[in-house]
Amino acid sequence: MEQRASKMLLETGRKARLDRRLEDARSAFLEALKQCGCDDDPRLVAELHSELAYVERALHDERSAEADYRRAAEMFQSLHDLFRTAHNMRHLADILRETGRPMEAAPFYSEAIEYFRKSGEYPLQLANALRGMALMQGELRDFAGSLQSWAEAKALYQMASVDAGVAESRKRIDELMANR
Repeated sequence: MEQRASKMLLETGRKARLDRRLEDARSAFLEALKQCGCDDDPRLVAELHSELAYVERALHDERSAEADYRRAAEMFQSLHDLFRTAHNMRHLADILRETGRPMEAAPFYSEAIEYFRKSGEYPLQLANALRGMALMQGELRDFAGSLQSWAEAKALYQMASVDAGVAESRKRIDELMANR
């Protein structure tokens, strides 16, 4: 019974998130986690942590988002769901980079990129992970690595027809080339 209620709360939270009612979404995800035992359905619990992390990040609660992305990545890894593991690792890496911890972010970006690259199925997710890696490399003054990451991200954004990604990549490449 608790599992069914948790699934309903997951859907309620997702709808609230899509409607940009972020506090309502957070409340629904937290209540679902409270009702759902970890042993009942680990995939559901991992999804709840991932959804909750997304909302926490949007609400600028980076500490909670970091913890929940970390939990989600670990749980998806134990479930052998490589795509969801990589997806959550990339978001975790973004938070670490954005909160001034680029060295901590590096292994999470590397692992996510490795998975997305090997799979060959997720060019937009690979582009987004490379974007984060490029920003991190720039912060760490690895300008050659950053340039390479931006160039690859740009090509993938072009392939996925994401104009904003192409424009940002071009701008960053131009900036890096001007400062050589």
